[in-house]
Parts: sequence; structure tokens; C-alpha cells
Amino acid sequence: MTTQAAAVVADPAGLTLDFQHTTPLLGLSATEIWQVQIRADGAPVGRLRAVLTPYRGGGSPQTLTDSEYSHCTGGELIYEDAEDWFPDVKQLDSLRSRLSAQGGFCAQVAEQLLSESAVGLRDFGSLNVLVFDQLSLSAPWDDPTVAAGVVAFVVDQVAVADLLVVFPAGAAADLLAAAGSLLWAEQFSDDTQCLDTKFDHGEGVAEVRELLLSRVRR
Repeated sequence: MTTQAAAVVADPAGLTLDFQHTTPLLGLSATEIWQVQIRADGAPVGRLRAVLTPYRGGGSPQTLTDSEYSHCTGGELIYEDAEDWFPDVKQLDSLRSRLSAQGGFCAQVAEQLLSESAVGLRDFGSLNVLVFDQLSLSAPWDDPTVAAGVVAFVVDQVAVADLLVVFPAGAAADLLAAAGSLLWAEQFSDDTQCLDTKFDHGEGVAEVRELLLSRVRR
């Protein structure tokens, strides 16, 4: 009779993140690329990439009173006067073209959430879009909790008040999809899941932090 070796649960206390943040010098319609190298006790164990397309210009949704919106159903905020704040065509085109130019998963997100009909963004309160499209982690760090912890830290470092954070979805997406689920991102399509920081209260982040702290060896 053979027994399977127990999975190694790595102590996250030695993990550090090295950030490289790049953005064009000229132009208001900047696309910010966040490259993060993940290290364990100084040794590289993974990499993460996120793409931020900030919304530039007027038309951002304002804080609404109880009389200005109806109710939330299944996580979707139903506005009575959505047309009053929704971005104009030029701003939407700028967001879509900047994200599409990154290709791959970013281009998928641009098509699904920033199409001309803009059905995707109407379901959310945030207009600044942050897409996580690449993540690699070597064993024993390659698990959803570590991935979610890294992602949550990056979102905090981006320091934009209102962010629509987008993750891949589905089995093929692997760690990023699992990280999104742990952070309470909601399924938007077969390919995407979203976390709107304008209405998120950080429950998922708190749970992930507790899980990571429970692994620290004392």
C-alpha cells in the first residue's frame, strides 16, 4: 500500500514583492503596466502583470443617495439615471483602444466590457479598469491563497479609489481565476470575473489575509 505525500504548505512570511511601474511620459490617455516580481527570502518564485487603463475626463459616477438608485439585485447596482453619468463615446473608445492594444486577455476584456453598447460597464460603478492577465508561481507557492494575497496587495498599491478589477475565469485560467474567486469577484462571462472596488467591502481580502496569517510558522 502506498501513501501520497502531504502537500507542502509554505510559510508566506518570507514573501516580498518588487514593483516595476511603467507609463508613457506624454499624453493624458496613459496605460499603466504593473510588473511584479514575487520573491521568497530573496529568491524569485513568480511574476505577476496587471494593466491599468485609467478613465480620463468627466462623466464619472457620483456618490448617490438612497433616493437616486433603486436597489441591488445579485450584486448589480440598478441606477435610475445611468445615462447621466456614463462615459461619452470618445472616452469609451479611448478605454477600449488602450486595453485592446495590450492583446490577449486584455483585448477580450475590452470587447466584453467596453464594446459600443457598453453593457458591461453599466453593471458597475467604477470606470478605471485594472486587468490581471499574467501570473506564474513556482512550488510550493503556486496555490490560490498566495495568488489572491499578492493580487490584493497590488490592487492596494495601485491606489485608485474606484477600480473595476478584472480576472480571467474558467479552469484554463488557473491561479488568477482562483484568486479572483477567493477575493469575491463575480462571474461576468465564461471568460471574465470582476470585482468592483466602489462597492466591495473587503470581505474577500480579509479572509485571504487570515488564511495567510494562519500559515505563518511561529
